[in-house]
Amino acid sequence: MKNLESSTDEELVKLYKTIQDPAIIGALYKRYSHLVLGTCIKHLNDTELAKDETMMIFEKLPLNILNHDVHRFNHWIYSITYNACISRLRKKQSEQRRIGHLSDEVAELVDDTDYETIRENELKANKVHWAVRQLANEQATCISLFFFEHKSYKEIAQITGMQESTVKSHLQNGKRNLKNLLSTKTHDE
Repeated sequence: MKNLESSTDEELVKLYKTIQDPAIIGALYKRYSHLVLGTCIKHLNDTELAKDETMMIFEKLPLNILNHDVHRFNHWIYSITYNACISRLRKKQSEQRRIGHLSDEVAELVDDTDYETIRENELKANKVHWAVRQLANEQATCISLFFFEHKSYKEIAQITGMQESTVKSHLQNGKRNLKNLLSTKTHDE
């Protein structure tokens, strides 16, 4: 076997498709991890998130190599990295919208004066997540599925095995308990 370090990227890809030796992925990681990380930092603007995304890209690399026709590895790995970053950003934006939606719903239940002083969505989201974790399991599950995952009563009933009327009850009780928890937490601060 030719020395991995002196092999071209394309030779390494072809060899990996043949023998699937993890050392080949290691050689590609050694060559490209700093470039992938740099690209992730550039697009994600968050070093820790970029490190996580880089590791995920290289964890999926063996399967991606086997499932794709790779002709110019440097272009291909950039494309994989760029797409992974865009996907991560879309997921993050979607989650922030869902959290913002739940925060707005809960804010309507809580005295407006308590939330007029809280301008940052992140602080709201942290309080809401804290409060949801304080709820009984069934309530927390129903609240999370309804507000975070935008599931209908019927879908929640199918997922949890509960009756729709039970789901509605858990949502009502959960929203009331969230209101109480958030009002208490706001007054305690």
